[in-house]
Amino acid sequence: MKVQLVIVDYREVEIRTARAFRAMQRAALEDNIELMIYSGFRTHERQTWLYRAWRAGVGNRAARPGFSNHQSGRALDLVVHDPETLAWLDRHARRFGFRRTVPKEPWHWELVERSRPR
Repeated sequence: MKVQLVIVDYREVEIRTARAFRAMQRAALEDNIELMIYSGFRTHERQTWLYRAWRAGVGNRAARPGFSNHQSGRALDLVVHDPETLAWLDRHARRFGFRRTVPKEPWHWELVERSRPR
């Protein structure tokens, strides 16, 4: 299946994920919270590299190639450097279809609902 990509924050993002993220990004900005994407869509090759790096003890935990929602375009790693940003996401992200699916990774959010963002 071919993933339709667009560019958001200089990162490739699946188009429906991008629409939902942009809506969430605008809402966050109204609350003086700046949301930025650190990592979006990943090719099989990129996911393989990240997985091998993790297995070698370098870098963050990474899913095996073929098992990462970054490859489907549904997962985003966001820049979350402060507790205010994480608190905002915890309160509001579901409204836009996003959930934090890896409890130990506050930066990892996935579009789990394909509904239109409000």
